[in-house]
Amino acid sequence: MSLAEVKLVLGNLQWLRGEDIHEITALAGLIPVRWTGEDTVFAIELLPNAKDTAPAVYLRVAGEVKRGDFVHLLMGEKPDGNIGSVTLCEIGFYEP
Repeated sequence: MSLAEVKLVLGNLQWLRGEDIHEITALAGLIPVRWTGEDTVFAIELLPNAKDTAPAVYLRVAGEVKRGDFVHLLMGEKPDGNIGSVTLCEIGFYEP
């Protein structure tokens, strides 16, 4: 599935804020998707106002993707480049 297809499935994400989308660049524990070092992993916090840690959806996408481009795509803005054709490799859910 491409990231453009992911955006179509998710539709209008008015509840989503850019600051709730994080690129995972280092590990300090386990995450629910594979860490390859070649792909990019993003976490989307689902309840960002939770007191401790919030549940999150993790997405591993093929290759190197800039956080800003990923955020623009999900928010319905025009990202730079052709990020829509990037492949979603894996999705996982974290529940604290």
